[in-house]
Amino acid sequence: MRKTSCYLWWPLIAVISAVFIYSCGYEIYTEPSSSSAASSSSAISSSSVASSSSKVLSSSSKISSSSSAVASSSSVASSSSVASSSSMASSSSSTEILSFNDERDGKKYAYVVIGTQVWMAENLNYNASDSKCYNNLESNCNTYGRLYNWETAQTACPSGWHLPSEPEWTTLTDFVGGKLSNYGFSALLAGHGYYDGRFTNINSLGYWWSTLEASATGAWYWYIRSNENSINGIANAKSLLFSVRCLQN
Repeated sequence: MRKTSCYLWWPLIAVISAVFIYSCGYEIYTEPSSSSAASSSSAISSSSVASSSSKVLSSSSKISSSSSAVASSSSVASSSSVASSSSMASSSSSTEILSFNDERDGKKYAYVVIGTQVWMAENLNYNASDSKCYNNLESNCNTYGRLYNWETAQTACPSGWHLPSEPEWTTLTDFVGGKLSNYGFSALLAGHGYYDGRFTNINSLGYWWSTLEASATGAWYWYIRSNENSINGIANAKSLLFSVRCLQN
C-alpha cells in the first residue's frame, strides 16, 4: 500500500513543477531545424553576395569607364604626336626645285635651297676650254655635265655663282647629316677623266672640285659612291677631270 501511494504522487508533482516554471517566465530553448538554418543562411549569403556583386560591378563599370577615357586620351595624344612628327619630317625633307638660265649659252639649270645655301641641283655643262664629256660623248655631257681640271673649274661657274670652298662643302655635309639625296642635291655620278684621255667610274662615283689647293700639283675635291649617301673630301692631282657643282654667291 505504501509503494502504490508513492507512485500516485509523481504526476501531481510534475504538474506543479510545470506550473511553477511557466509562472516564473522561463523560456524553453528549441534548437532550429537544419532546413531553417540553411534557409536563413542562404538568404543572408545571397543578400550579401548580391550587394557585394553590385558594388564590384559598379566599381568595374567605373574602372572600365576610366580605362576608356584613358585609352581615348592616349589615342588622341598618340595621333597628335604622329601627326606632329609626320609634319616635322615632311617639312624637314621637302625641297622646292627652281631654275635659272646661264647667260653665256642659254642652258637651263635647276637649283635648290639647302639650309642657308643655294646649290645647283645638277652638274655644270658649260663648254669651257679643256673640259671634256665622259668618253668624249655629247650625250654624257647632256646627262652628267662636263668634266673639268682644277684650273678650269675655278672660273667655270656662271655669273652670280662660284666654285664652293672647303668650308662651304663642310656646311652642306653638316646640314644634310649623311642624307644628301633627301635635299634635292641630285648627286649625278659622272665618274672622272685622266689627262691622257682615259675615263672611268661613271655611275659608280661622283667627284666635285673645291677651291682648296693642297699643293702645287694637288687640290681638294669631294666624292660620293653609288652605294652611299654621304659625301667626303680628299686631295688629288689638279690634272684630273672632275665635275663642277656651283654655289650661289
